[in-house]
Amino acid sequence: MRGFYKIDPGHVFTHDGFYPTGDIVRIEEDGHLFFEGRRGDTLKTSGANVSRLEVEAALRALPEVALPIVVGLPDAEVGQLVVAAVVPTEGSAPTEASLQAALRERLSSYKVPRRILVISPDEVLWTPSNKVKLAEMAKMIATRLGLQALQRW
Repeated sequence: MRGFYKIDPGHVFTHDGFYPTGDIVRIEEDGHLFFEGRRGDTLKTSGANVSRLEVEAALRALPEVALPIVVGLPDAEVGQLVVAAVVPTEGSAPTEASLQAALRERLSSYKVPRRILVISPDEVLWTPSNKVKLAEMAKMIATRLGLQALQRW
């Protein structure tokens, strides 16, 4: 690829000619690339990488969770706290403790969100293209849980 239409390549490519996509890939010995996730989808907690998408998938598999939202919030001790907000399925009333207990059976302990906030569907913030506004949700979750949100968001 040489660039984008009517955009100076200096504004798009790095100084060494690469286009930074934000994708994380694994390169095998034979040179094949395998997509692992997006840079913003990986949280770093206590020196370990946690895929927020993996944690969301584990939450989504629970019958009492309709919509999971997992984010990382800054923490002086562990780097990022894995936290979540969940919209419960209709008629269910999960608690933070019950969700954490269920996740401990599915995930390694360091991947289980330290805090889980149960929210209503109308509290979820959406983009016009129907994606969750993660940065704004992180701020809302941090505020509701009494934690500090990431300053760069």
